[in-house]
Amino acid sequence: MSRTYLSHVELRNFRTFGRFRLDIAPGPGLTLMVGPNGLGKSSFFDGIEWCLSGRIRRFADHVGRLSESAYLTRRDAEMPNSHVVSLSFDAGEAFTRSANSAPDAARLVAALKTDGWGEIKDLAAYLNLTHFLGQAAQQRFTSRNKNDQWEALKGPSGIDRLEEVRLALRGPATTAAFRRRLALQAAEVELAEQALSRWGDDSARLAALRASAQASGTPSAEAIERDLEALETACIEAGLDTAAAWKMGDRTRTLIALRERMDDERARALEGQRQVERLHLLAMRYESLAAAADTDGAAADAARETVGAATAALSQAALASRSVEKRVATEAESVAQAKTVLRRSTELAEAIEATAELATSVARLAERRDALSVSLGETAATCAATAEALAAARARQVARRMLQERRGVDEGVVARAGRLAALTLEAQTAEGRAIRAREDAMAAATSAEALRGHIDGLRVELTAQEADLATARRRASEMADAIATVAKHIGEHDEHCPVCATEFAAGALKILAEAASRGQNEELTRQAQKVEAIRRSLEAATAALATADESSVRADAARVEADAAGKALANARAEVAMLLGAELGDDLAALADRRLAATAAELSDVEADIASTDASIAELAAAAEDAERRHEALRAERDGIERDIAAAEKRIGELGQTLGGEALAAEPDALTARIEADRQALAKSEGRYSAVQVELAAALAVETTTRQRLDAVDAARTQAEKAIAGARTERQNLTRDWTAAGIAGEPSGRGAAEHGDALARRLAGIDGLLAEADRIARALQELAALSELRTLEGRMAEKAEQDGMRDPSQHERTLQQRLDGARSARRATERTQEAVNAYTVQLKKRVDRFSVEFLMPLNGLIEDFNKTLLSTPGETVQFSADTAVNRTALGMQLRYADEVDNSRYDTGLAPQLVLSEGQMAANGFSILCAASVAYKWSNWRALLLDDPLQHNDIVHAAAFADVMRNLVEYEGYQLLMSSHDRAEGEFLFRKFDAAGLPCTMVTLTAPSRDGVLHEPPRHNVAASKLLARPLAEAS
Repeated sequence: MSRTYLSHVELRNFRTFGRFRLDIAPGPGLTLMVGPNGLGKSSFFDGIEWCLSGRIRRFADHVGRLSESAYLTRRDAEMPNSHVVSLSFDAGEAFTRSANSAPDAARLVAALKTDGWGEIKDLAAYLNLTHFLGQAAQQRFTSRNKNDQWEALKGPSGIDRLEEVRLALRGPATTAAFRRRLALQAAEVELAEQALSRWGDDSARLAALRASAQASGTPSAEAIERDLEALETACIEAGLDTAAAWKMGDRTRTLIALRERMDDERARALEGQRQVERLHLLAMRYESLAAAADTDGAAADAARETVGAATAALSQAALASRSVEKRVATEAESVAQAKTVLRRSTELAEAIEATAELATSVARLAERRDALSVSLGETAATCAATAEALAAARARQVARRMLQERRGVDEGVVARAGRLAALTLEAQTAEGRAIRAREDAMAAATSAEALRGHIDGLRVELTAQEADLATARRRASEMADAIATVAKHIGEHDEHCPVCATEFAAGALKILAEAASRGQNEELTRQAQKVEAIRRSLEAATAALATADESSVRADAARVEADAAGKALANARAEVAMLLGAELGDDLAALADRRLAATAAELSDVEADIASTDASIAELAAAAEDAERRHEALRAERDGIERDIAAAEKRIGELGQTLGGEALAAEPDALTARIEADRQALAKSEGRYSAVQVELAAALAVETTTRQRLDAVDAARTQAEKAIAGARTERQNLTRDWTAAGIAGEPSGRGAAEHGDALARRLAGIDGLLAEADRIARALQELAALSELRTLEGRMAEKAEQDGMRDPSQHERTLQQRLDGARSARRATERTQEAVNAYTVQLKKRVDRFSVEFLMPLNGLIEDFNKTLLSTPGETVQFSADTAVNRTALGMQLRYADEVDNSRYDTGLAPQLVLSEGQMAANGFSILCAASVAYKWSNWRALLLDDPLQHNDIVHAAAFADVMRNLVEYEGYQLLMSSHDRAEGEFLFRKFDAAGLPCTMVTLTAPSRDGVLHEPPRHNVAASKLLARPLAEAS
């Protein structure tokens, strides 16, 4: 298989590019485009995709009816539709696509497809599956819908031809054609069956009609007409309505209408006969209700008179009870008044007694209050004395605590004053160090100036020597290439130089060429050693300069330390002087000692006073609290007594206001006699009240009895009126039913008997009319049968002509043969469809093997790439094929690396529901690599990756570099890749350069009105050799 490689890309006014030309190393290697987002890295890959396929997949859902110029031509281009993309391959093929021209599709496919691969109908689908990886989600294989994925896999898998055959044999068009043909043939069979069946039915009917015509005579239409007129006359005489029947016009319909009238009339007569017995019972019931209906009204009048008498008696009883009730009310009022008088007298006696008791209590309470006032004066004096003693003791305690605190402060001041000497010594020492460090820094500064001049000289010399080394390397490389080229044409025994034709001894020419090659290598080595010696000298001088610079830093640090020590000493002296209230120049230590001694002496005096006191503060506090508690108890008791006295005096005043002063002054004996007289008056009133109540009870009993009798009489009257009304209503209903039966007058047994005789005569007359109608109907049937015979003979003659009429069985055999032919044709079509279905089942089995022979290896490669590339290869997207007899559907499912997880979790879920966008993108990259390795359909083994690591930490960068490097080194891949991260690009460049693989890096720098700006391409040695080879071959 011959390989082809992209060697040249040119974009003019395409997207962000103005005029961009890039020569690519035509062989396995890496071409890397780096730069910030938005400059045109994706547009570079869009241009290649557009040139090869004529469309850009990531724009497919958005362009609609837009012209290409609207989104492909550079915005600041001078002319519309000026976008052009050109690609050249090392085999000499070149393709250019513009707004007005496109490369030949067949030539494109021929240049890219291997000779052993089958037909390729959609080049874009192949490229998107095995070559291109875009940033957009819709460009990833995992983000496409199932149909797009299947269309992309059909071609590389080789199953597309088999799918075409399956679709042709079992597709909708073929299935519909079979269905239509079978439906048409079934209709033909059904028509033939119907024709045969109708001919048999017609033959049988013809024989029956001919036999009937021979057995009976032929009736006359005129005779039937006369019989109908006679029947109509008889119906009119019988009282039937025949007007609507004669409007029919047709004899049969007229006879049917007359027959319906007769049947209706006969049914009514029969119904009347069935009702005769009921009419007899109705008459008997009507006669039995005559007494209950009270036709003369005597019973109703007697009931009304009885109710009137009972109503008068009730009125008299009610008047008597109302009179007694008034007397009861009068006596009840007398009793209430007597009770009020008695209660007033009793309350007056009780108030006089209570007033006397309250006056006695007030006098007793006043004596107790006076005694408590004396005790309160004594306890108040005791409380004052104990409180004064307690305050003095507490004051001494406070003074001691204050002196103790002041002693602590003085001790701290003494300690701080003692540390001043140490701080002074430390400040002096730091100052000495700072002075010495400054002297050392001044000496180092003098030597640093000399070192800087020496370093500048070394750098100039190093630059010159590196330039000489680069020149020597280039010269050595060119010489080596030239000598190698010459050496190819020199054999072991050649004697003539192929360049200058000089003659040498045998073998000497070969030795001279090898010596010249070694000489070039020795000169290059000496130059490299010289550069390395200068670099070591430069490093030593730089280290010495750094040491000199550090001396200045150390001097500055020592000065800062000395200043800090001096400041700490000044702050400490100022703080101690402030605490002592002294000047900075005083002897602070001596002042601190004297203040501490004075505080200690004062504290000793206060403690002596406290020790001389007999009672402690706790005892004084307890005594004060006890005196205060006794004082408060006495005061509370006195306040309670005063409240009781006030309440008693208030109650005495209220009693005086309620009963009056004169009543309170009444004598007790007079009050007692008055109360006894009031009680006797109350007893008399209550006796009269009880007697009147007994009389009222008797009057109410009479009234109740009279009312009950009135209710009973009135209920009897109401019941009698209801019974009379019911009897009268029933007699009216019976009369209505009698009249509805068609009998005049009131119901009676004789009238019912006469009605039954009339109905029997009516029924006999109608039966005679029906018999005549049946005779005329038979005559009409015979006449209709003769007409049907003529019509049937004419219809059968049209179908089978005269021969068929003479022998109907012969035409029946012809129809049977036609039916057999239609059935045979349908069976042939069914057998054909069964054969096609059986063949498509065989094709389905072959398609089923597709999952094993094609998808399983692809799934294995996907899993291998995931294990190598991904930092967390826990889940892998796998493909499965769901085959039917007429179609194949592709599906994605999950596979877990852990077998336990793979059995626990539902692997049938769509991967989009489980994996993140980063994981889906990483799996999409693995699928691209797996498909590219598995389906080797193209001579151009390449991967075009648009920033594959952007926003994706799932793919390990180092693993990615190793995999890509292996694809280049071992599989001969040409990689075109972009990255937004320059450091990432440098990393990949170093990886490929270290492996000796060709690598080119193009850096996009900034946008401009003339197109994106970029640095010149940077090629490593291997890429430069590949780029120089075509020039050398051309020269």
